[in-house]
Amino acid sequence: MNLVITAAGTESLHRNYMPKESDNYELVVICYNKQAYEKFKGDKSKRVKVVYKKGFKFTLIKEYLKELKHDYYLFLDDDIFINDISKFFDICTQYRTMISHPAMSELNETASILMQNKNTTLRYVTWVELQAVCFARNILNGLIETFDENKSRYRDWE
Repeated sequence: MNLVITAAGTESLHRNYMPKESDNYELVVICYNKQAYEKFKGDKSKRVKVVYKKGFKFTLIKEYLKELKHDYYLFLDDDIFINDISKFFDICTQYRTMISHPAMSELNETASILMQNKNTTLRYVTWVELQAVCFARNILNGLIETFDENKSRYRDWE
């Protein structure tokens, strides 16, 4: 089983990828303001947790991850939409990726290296964007202590 974590504001897109029984992941929605929590607290289910916590994105994620029990961890910004998260995790598992990033469509332009190429299943790159980064458990275990060093001031996470 895998885990998706998103730090969510009131306009979060996470409802577009709520896990179904057949999916290979669980979802944690960390609401960084009270309005988002009030809007999304009803999304809780067997495979979806919704919590309210103020702070910086990666500090919040670190605080939530007390025990690393999932195979892969995908950290998504709340404005990112991925068509098939289960398929993404299947590819990560098949190719034993350590750090990965889903390809982005034209609608989510960031860097050209991350843009979707329909002729490939997987491309090896030397850079990932933190808006949709995925870590294998063993890699995350070695990096999680650095999450306190990221003090992004974007939006109202603090």
